[in-house]
Amino acid sequence: MKICGVDPGLTGAIAFIDESLGKSLADFTIVDAPRMKVGRGGGALSGTVLAATLRDAAPDLVVIERQQAMPRQGVSSTFKIGYGAGLYLGICIALGLRVTVVHPRVWQREMYQGAEGEGKDRSLFVARLLFPTADLPRGKSGRADALLLAEYGRRKFT
Repeated sequence: MKICGVDPGLTGAIAFIDESLGKSLADFTIVDAPRMKVGRGGGALSGTVLAATLRDAAPDLVVIERQQAMPRQGVSSTFKIGYGAGLYLGICIALGLRVTVVHPRVWQREMYQGAEGEGKDRSLFVARLLFPTADLPRGKSGRADALLLAEYGRRKFT
């Protein structure tokens, strides 16, 4: 079974754990969120690259982190969060992939058991423990979250 974890933010990532290669957590792949340049400013997620990535990987399950607006967050940021999550969800549905959306508190409660630290540093710490060969540089917590979401899916849905 191939499980995909998705941190749907613009700086997020997509991770795949392939159990058909064995029960080792070493059988994984991480892809940074595919982005495209839009206008003079920032970028946006590339739906065409995202769709091709998911279609080619053909995961049996996609676990997407639920997104929500945060207090004092600007309208533009809130829109970008919703856009990214909706894009991933829509593409998964269009491709006929089995998908589940998980609240951060739910998957973090499972994956952070006994781990010290807070926030993004905690995700990096736990992901590095579970996936010691993963390329998880500081500032790339989306990669760690995507791996942990895939592992959460492996534990809960297989």
